[in-house]
Amino acid sequence: MKLFTHMKRPTTGRWNVWDSVVLVASGAGFALLSLGDMSRWSVWFDEAYGLFIIRGNYLDIARLTSMDVHPPLYYWALKAWTSVFGVGSEIAVRSLSLLWIMVAMLFVYLLVRRWFGQQSAALTLGLLALTPLLLRYSTEARMYGMTTAIVAAATYVLVSATEKSRLWKWLLYGLLMALGMWTHYFTALAFAAHWLWRWTMTPGKGRVRLKSFFAKPWLIAHGVALVAYAPWLSFAIKQLSGVQSGGFWIAPIGSATPLNFVSDTLMYRVNGEVTSWLAVLVWASSAAVAVLAWRLYRQLDHEQRARYRLIVIMALLPPLMLIVASLPPLRPAFVDRYVLSASIFLVVLIAITLTHTIGRWRRPARLPIAALGLVLVMMVSGIMYVYQIGNFNKDGNDPLPIRPTLEEVWAHTRPGEPLLVSGMSRYYEVAFYEDRAPSGTEVFFEASDNLTWGSYDPVRPATTPGKVYDTVSFAREHGGKIWYIADWATPGKPALPHDGSWTVIGEVHAPSLPDGKSSIRAVELQLNDTSQ
Repeated sequence: MKLFTHMKRPTTGRWNVWDSVVLVASGAGFALLSLGDMSRWSVWFDEAYGLFIIRGNYLDIARLTSMDVHPPLYYWALKAWTSVFGVGSEIAVRSLSLLWIMVAMLFVYLLVRRWFGQQSAALTLGLLALTPLLLRYSTEARMYGMTTAIVAAATYVLVSATEKSRLWKWLLYGLLMALGMWTHYFTALAFAAHWLWRWTMTPGKGRVRLKSFFAKPWLIAHGVALVAYAPWLSFAIKQLSGVQSGGFWIAPIGSATPLNFVSDTLMYRVNGEVTSWLAVLVWASSAAVAVLAWRLYRQLDHEQRARYRLIVIMALLPPLMLIVASLPPLRPAFVDRYVLSASIFLVVLIAITLTHTIGRWRRPARLPIAALGLVLVMMVSGIMYVYQIGNFNKDGNDPLPIRPTLEEVWAHTRPGEPLLVSGMSRYYEVAFYEDRAPSGTEVFFEASDNLTWGSYDPVRPATTPGKVYDTVSFAREHGGKIWYIADWATPGKPALPHDGSWTVIGEVHAPSLPDGKSSIRAVELQLNDTSQ
């Protein structure tokens, strides 16, 4: 049992040089990986929608998000961030996500250091810095990094409050729960994991256990959360019921969904991307860690098991609950990024398990050492894959090269020739790059106000600049020639405006992609018979 003696001594001592070295080295490494990839890829619709609505004030943001599918806190944070750093580049708007994930890594380090020692904390931070899924969402201007920071902070505060109860800790925990729900609804899954862990920690049976579980500090924390969240509660109910009743884009779950959660976390690959030796890596590493985790758990005492159990529950319960919530009659809701905080705790679980089973370099340590090697190989492979495909839309099978396509358009456009975008979704993406257009080149989009999507509401008012209802009249006003960006259903067969007769006089697409690799294309059009 010498192997586990240091697990009995939480590292609650003073901060030392080792802690600083680990944090700085891991944080710097992760930041370099993130920043090296952050500006290589075009802003896509989900990011572009947020960047469009933060043009308004904070009340406008709340109103618009209430008509969509997410709460407003991230967008408020993004507006505050861009008011300082601007919106002139991808790095300026995406670096907030990098900051949030690094905050999450800090709280995870503090938690693991507190309970499992500096060795486990160091390996945890090292593996988190190499986690491909975290790298991917540190380079996207979305709320997922912010949710990981809130969940990690809330988990640390819960642990601290459980060990040494103080009113201010429970008040802070309640506030963090509310902030999580103001950021993304599925943070509720992480808080459900807190409930389960607390239940396993509560002694007694029957009413005695229930009374202990619903102790006054716990009720106070949830009272604070409810009061802080109350202003948004009605909107949350409306949004969640709307998604369930009206359908959504998420595909049904399958037998591979649980394993996809693991492979996406460690390799940023799912489904058909995990084949051949990659599939062997996933299965071998998963089996090795599972065996080691069970072996470790059996050798722990009561206190150690309680700590280890929290990590297991935080890693596994949220994705499992989301899978169950995606079964009929409910509509599918499982997307890996919705449980990104669980991915963090999956890596924490791996790190703790390997640290406390490797022990000394001797024969029994071969399996954990081999498992660590497999995990590192997967992570390095995943980082390379993230760099290779970036924010490739796996649902739409499209690399989304809007920026290089626009650069090609603007290199060939004539003075005063407008750019017309097909529909709202591509318009949001183009709007982010509008300031980079040549002088005198304006951007417009084909409007269709009968759309019921909440994401259309930012441009629904008739006074919205750039709306075009009559494409033919619009082209005549600009001499009959326009540039038109759209998604082509078939390569080589241009998508054209809904109205009018047109002649294609030029075509461009992202030069870095083979023809047909992306559906996004731009054509220069001549309106036929402009006199009529």
